[in-house]
Amino acid sequence: MPASPTSTRAHPGRTCTASPRLASESEQLGEALGSIVMVIRRTYAGARPLGTADIIVPVDRFELAYALPVG
Repeated sequence: MPASPTSTRAHPGRTCTASPRLASESEQLGEALGSIVMVIRRTYAGARPLGTADIIVPVDRFELAYALPVG
């Protein structure tokens, strides 16, 4: 997945999508191949170079909640 144009050192980002489980994810999660997971891709910024984290969770067992600052 290409990086978001806003995922830079000044603007870290998050992208959330749903997709079918891959074989490796199914094995690690103990779930059926092809069932749907939520994929959260986070890009961090700071004094060090950018790093990314891909978080994969089954949609039937978790909900996604975010608090976004206003102003």
